Order: sequence, then structure tokens, then C-alpha cells
Amino acid sequence: MSTPADAASTGSDTSPQISTRLDRLPWSPLHTRLTLALGIGWLLDSFEVNIVGNVLGVLQRLWHATALQTSALVTVWMAGIMVGALFFGYLADRFGRRRLFLLTLLLYSGFTGHAGRH
Repeated sequence: MSTPADAASTGSDTSPQISTRLDRLPWSPLHTRLTLALGIGWLLDSFEVNIVGNVLGVLQRLWHATALQTSALVTVWMAGIMVGALFFGYLADRFGRRRLFLLTLLLYSGFTGHAGRH
């Protein structure tokens, strides 16, 4: 019969111990930098959503779109955000967050540049 101490010594189930240890760590400058970086990322993401909301009326008039077509456009855009977050979140867990962050940054930049040319 194994005990929790045996499991800890073999490294078979250390996740509860790691999370407990992380919760007890004091706040450090690293935490501040991480919080700022995450906040800036969240700010830029919400900035994109805000831009789309503000430009949508202009695009509707420019493209002569109906309210239904404009609503469908926003619905497809938001569904794409959700599917992309789920798909790339899974890939990030599997292949590493740094690699997937760079991949998504390259994809976003490439498609933004492509859209700007047309």
C-alpha cells in the first residue's frame, strides 16, 4: 500500500503539492511583470473588439449590407474567435505556449498584412 509520501517521492502525483507551493509564494517583481504583460494583452484584445464595433457601421454603409448580414458577420467573427481560442489553446498545451504564441503572432501579422494589400 502506497502513501502520499511515497507518491511524492516517486514524482507520480506532484500537481497538488506544486499548486499549494505556488499559492504560498510571496508576491515578487516577476508577478508584477506577468500581470502587466497579461493586462496589456487583454487590453489589446479588447481594443480589437472595440475597433470592429466602431467600424461596423461604416462597413455596413460601404458594403450596402443589411442589418441581418452585419449581424451574421459579427456572429461568424465571434465564433471564429471562440474556435480559434479552443484550437490554439489545445495546441499550446500540447506543443508549448511560446511556440504557439509565435505561430499565432505570425498568422495574425500575415493575414493583417494580406488584408491591408487588398
